[in-house]
Amino acid sequence: MAGTTTTGSKQNQQLAVSYWNDAERPPHKLVETKNGRGKGKLVVLTPEQPRQQSATGRLQIAAVSEEDARHGELPSDPVARVDQRLSYEWVRYVRFGSSPQEAYSALSTMWASEPVLMQAGKQQQSAFVSCLMDFDAFAARVDEASTSASTSLAAMVSDAKLHRFMEFDLGKNDAKGPYHVREFETQLIGMGSVREFVQCARSWEKRKVFLALTGDAARAAADHVIDWEALNGVLASQRFSVVDSAVRVEMGTRNGVLPARYATHDQLLVQAHGRRRVTLAAPSQAFGHLYPYPTHHPYDGLAMASLETLNPEDWPGTKDVRLLRAVLAPGDVLYVPAYWFVHVHELDAETVCVRVPLSNGVARGGTTARRPPARDATLLRVSRVVEDRVSQTVGVSNVKRWLRIIANNAETKYVDLATVAGYKCARMTQDIRDDLDTVLANTTSSRSGSLSASAACRLIIDHRLEPTPWLNQGFREPLLLADTPKIYQDTRTDEERKYPTLFRKKLERDGWTVQQTTSTVPIPGVNIPVDADYRLL
Repeated sequence: MAGTTTTGSKQNQQLAVSYWNDAERPPHKLVETKNGRGKGKLVVLTPEQPRQQSATGRLQIAAVSEEDARHGELPSDPVARVDQRLSYEWVRYVRFGSSPQEAYSALSTMWASEPVLMQAGKQQQSAFVSCLMDFDAFAARVDEASTSASTSLAAMVSDAKLHRFMEFDLGKNDAKGPYHVREFETQLIGMGSVREFVQCARSWEKRKVFLALTGDAARAAADHVIDWEALNGVLASQRFSVVDSAVRVEMGTRNGVLPARYATHDQLLVQAHGRRRVTLAAPSQAFGHLYPYPTHHPYDGLAMASLETLNPEDWPGTKDVRLLRAVLAPGDVLYVPAYWFVHVHELDAETVCVRVPLSNGVARGGTTARRPPARDATLLRVSRVVEDRVSQTVGVSNVKRWLRIIANNAETKYVDLATVAGYKCARMTQDIRDDLDTVLANTTSSRSGSLSASAACRLIIDHRLEPTPWLNQGFREPLLLADTPKIYQDTRTDEERKYPTLFRKKLERDGWTVQQTTSTVPIPGVNIPVDADYRLL
């Protein structure tokens, strides 16, 4: 930037202002602000502190920083739903196909099991996306691909003020178990077609909807968006293959949120329409930071600690979580490794994203070549197996108690080897301890490196594996099942039973509000004139 010069007297200075020569950004400028009579102050607008002119002519800090704007943020985007006190870095991005170096960089990052954003080029040209489709195009394509006109869909519904969609597994909602949820925050509503969903998404104001479509119809629609020939070549080099039956089309609206949730498989997020803000957290931060729900919980996969509202009393480690962020524009493809937590925030009025699940392994010459598992996710992956094995022996309600026993090497105090049940518990504790020591021996991640079986068990049970009563707060059982009716004794006298008006007067004297009733029988002087002939009515 060139320097500035001042001319004239102190009372009437004139500034020669020069601008930044950057075609990709709006120009920055020097501004003089008065700090008193005859005094002035020069404010240099650097890219680290951009400013913009408001409608009133006052200078104000821009809504988007220079770095955020470079990664796709816009001033018109909704404010991030993730708590502003949490720090984040941007996901590494490359323009796949622009050069061999960019392609090699993306493949190397994927092989290291780290997220990478493969951005579309100018005019939304992407190496893996052949066609972009909006709400109407997807609705037409999915409805056309449906084999029956009576195909039913289940859309998620949320209150407009909350606008958050928490997925759940009804098969794990055991009414007799410790994790029973009486009423889920997100409700499911049946819809006859995607066109009906589109109509509801555009017209509903008090409630918001989100559609996650799977099956043959979703795969057929995805075939028109994704260039499978180009994508499969890249996946084969990474020893990945696509799980066709689990391809999912997600359709949401502006400011909608999918809370932080991890998947047990690698996945690709292919943006087909609109923009969404994706926040990621590494699996090494699951225990002690995000506190995932137990494996047998209906919210399995979700983080108990909310990234939107910090609660240090219940989840003390969340304030130290380290996040990655990416903004997906149409044509972008985001690779998310297995067990990474994904928080989604929709930015545009209508968004469509194709989620492609990947399986580890590709057939080569009669054998299956597999990629090595990410060491960062070892503890989270093993914890699911451990919770399941303990529950099979002692039940879901006793998982935390027995993991604490294993952590303290205290099974001899609680096991009676003279019984069959005691022998099974002794075998279980020893097998789990041996397996944990074997699996974690070669783990060198910063979070779970050099972990012993006892230390791993302590991390798994920390603020976890307990009932979740806060999910049922405010829930009221149906009237006939739980509410105790109030029974009033009949204290009427014989005269009051014969003449109800006397009883009405008595209730009014005692302070009761008695609803006035109108007799349907013509009574002269009461509801008809005294001299009226009731036979003529």
